[in-house]
Amino acid sequence: MNADGTEVRRLADISAESRSISWSPDGKEIAFTAERGPDTEIRIIALDGTGLRTLARQVPHFSYPSWSPDGGRLAFSSCKGREEGLFQRNWGIYVADRDGTGLRRLTDSRADDILPSWSPDGSRIAFVSEMGASSQMFTVKPDGTGLLKLAENIGCYGPPSWSPDGKRIAFTSTRRGNEIATVNADGSGERRLTFNIDLDTFPSWSPDGQRIAFHRRRGNFEVYVMNQDGTEQKNLSNHNAYDGIPHWSPVPVKD
Repeated sequence: MNADGTEVRRLADISAESRSISWSPDGKEIAFTAERGPDTEIRIIALDGTGLRTLARQVPHFSYPSWSPDGGRLAFSSCKGREEGLFQRNWGIYVADRDGTGLRRLTDSRADDILPSWSPDGSRIAFVSEMGASSQMFTVKPDGTGLLKLAENIGCYGPPSWSPDGKRIAFTSTRRGNEIATVNADGSGERRLTFNIDLDTFPSWSPDGQRIAFHRRRGNFEVYVMNQDGTEQKNLSNHNAYDGIPHWSPVPVKD
């Protein structure tokens, strides 16, 4: 839909539950998670609803794809090893080429590493690391080196969202409920943006860096947008259906 809540349209009618979408940098394709019973996979579809395809099949239990800025690769989380009965293997962060080749695992900790989000310059990938009741946010380089802790008390409600200039990251903070917050890319300057009793999650930064979309549960889930400093919060969807997990489209590339 448009940023003012108009022109809602369906891309495809597929026999699987679809969630956790990610726009390609050129705005022409969308990657998403498709759930079929206990298994999940990453699929890609063109913006006009054509060209539906599966990224890869050799690793089951995919979730939360994130495109690299050049559109050549995707990061995602997966629990590779569980299909072999290796239940000690937790969720990890992976990268693969957009055609499914070049699969590589970046993290392999005792925690569940999930919800990856590629930085605008492609130099780092932010993700959430969850172990029991404790969740933290880290960044790592695309080759698996340079692990850096950014914040604690992170809600596992969608991937971190980078500002277009790569200087700040929006996320769900559980420090005082479930609220939207931002932090500098080096882990300093954490700032809370929403202050209420509602469940505010899934932040998504606008391409111009001026606004942040998110979803709020106030009775049912609705899509909201606010300025990047937390002011002027506005309900965009405002009806009885489940409306959530917003993602801004990138600035379109002209043909």
